[in-house]
Amino acid sequence: MIKSFKNFLHILVIISTLCFTFVSCTNERDSKDEIITNAGPEEYIEGIEVYNLIGKVYDYKLNAEVVKNYYSPKLTIAYKVKLDSYDKEGKHDSYIECDSAYVENDADLIKAYGHVYFETPNGIVKTDYIFWDKPNDKVFAPNRVVLKRGDNEITGYNLRTDSKFRITNMDNVKAKGTVDEKNINL
Repeated sequence: MIKSFKNFLHILVIISTLCFTFVSCTNERDSKDEIITNAGPEEYIEGIEVYNLIGKVYDYKLNAEVVKNYYSPKLTIAYKVKLDSYDKEGKHDSYIECDSAYVENDADLIKAYGHVYFETPNGIVKTDYIFWDKPNDKVFAPNRVVLKRGDNEITGYNLRTDSKFRITNMDNVKAKGTVDEKNINL
């Protein structure tokens, strides 16, 4: 019985050694072939609320469920975004809500995706995608857009406007409501 137990231990030691050697070789080979890159964000923040002041006046208030910041290239991605903007006197200027927003920080370009709701004193835009070139104050919405001003509703495609919706251009327009002659440019 003792002899068979020693044989069993001897066989177990040999099997363990072989297994350890095999695992070591496999791990060593895998680590040589594997290239590790940092593809993730440098900052990951959940449940963020940011207030930016210029002096004692609000510039903007931002709420987001998640924010990811990348340093190269400088890119911010936010999810479930709500952004209130204010003018130089601190008066509420606009409100944007969307499922996700991509901000190219160096160029100050904003892309808002999914259930986009953009409100200014001149109207409300609802769409699924908006591109806002902030330095040039140009807003583009290439897909279907609903623009509401008071009781009037304009539906179309390829919206081109500014961040205040002062002058708007759209293609394939359909409208509901009352037309004011001063707003018609023929």
